[in-house]
Amino acid sequence: MKNTSIPATDSEGQRARWRDDPVDFIQTALRDPENGEPFKLYREQVTFLRRAFERTKDGRMRHTELVFSAPKKSGKTAL
Repeated sequence: MKNTSIPATDSEGQRARWRDDPVDFIQTALRDPENGEPFKLYREQVTFLRRAFERTKDGRMRHTELVFSAPKKSGKTAL
């Protein structure tokens, strides 16, 4: 079985960066359980995730509900 966990070199600074940029977290820390490789997001997924996790000036999530829609075989399951 391949290692799919977050790398042991994690630090507070890295976690803070990942909180601010979930795309970086997905592409850096997460691994595809089928092949052990880092996830590679499509441009549309990156755009969606960056907008989905935007915060207001007081730190709250800007959006309370989100819907991601795409055709079959376009990477929705991994997202």
